[in-house]
Amino acid sequence: MEVAAGEVDDVLAAADLLRAQPGVDPKRVALIGSSHGALISVLGAARDHRFAAVAEACGVMDVHAWYRYLVDNGFDVSDSLSMAVYGRGPEDRPEAFERRNALRVIKDLRAPLLIQQGLKDRTVPPDQAYRLAAALDRTGRRDYELRTYPLLAHAFWFWDDPKSHSADELKQAEAAWQDLLAFLARHLDNPAGATTAEAAPPQPAAPTPNTTSPMDTTEADRYRLEIENWRANRASRLKADNGWLAVAGLYWLKPGANRMGTGRS
Repeated sequence: MEVAAGEVDDVLAAADLLRAQPGVDPKRVALIGSSHGALISVLGAARDHRFAAVAEACGVMDVHAWYRYLVDNGFDVSDSLSMAVYGRGPEDRPEAFERRNALRVIKDLRAPLLIQQGLKDRTVPPDQAYRLAAALDRTGRRDYELRTYPLLAHAFWFWDDPKSHSADELKQAEAAWQDLLAFLARHLDNPAGATTAEAAPPQPAAPTPNTTSPMDTTEADRYRLEIENWRANRASRLKADNGWLAVAGLYWLKPGANRMGTGRS
């Protein structure tokens, strides 16, 4: 695994093979991915403008901010894969971070984009989705959709086990799938470059709960949510077993004299 490096080449090569197959309309090919696949999808679509649509879920879009998040929250970044790819961090391997920074290639992205994010994701926090949306806003792009899901965490596309997830979580995971399918139907039924005669009749999108769009999620909203996410992460770090509150030790004062340390006073 090279982490969104050679994998991007592999996906683009596979897409070329797919387009060449009998019965495949090369104008109706989309690129979708979750987590690592999300970053691969965005990087790939920025290089190949033939994709009719792109969808990403819980993807790392600003790798510099994500790496800081991992370090600040006590994640292990010394495993063999992380060290091989990222070394000791951005100062040690700046080229590795730059190569995998999706925000760097946003200006080259042409296809309509669906961004899906679980608000309980602690592997790839919600601010990654908001950073991507803000970067798109800055370029003047409006043909993207940002959809968030309050009950979902990482890799929710693959949630289907009632033993691992509540009924409400599974219901929202299914809603996320319906959002994805509706997005693909809208853009693959009438892809850019297709004539009216080529395009199939558009299908109405199924209404889904817990969604936001560029119209009702402003940059100010994303800034506020990013701050709220930071506060939640900060509180979690403070309360952790190795957090400051545990390390410092907080004790009630007892009646009478209370002393600390070894001094006589």
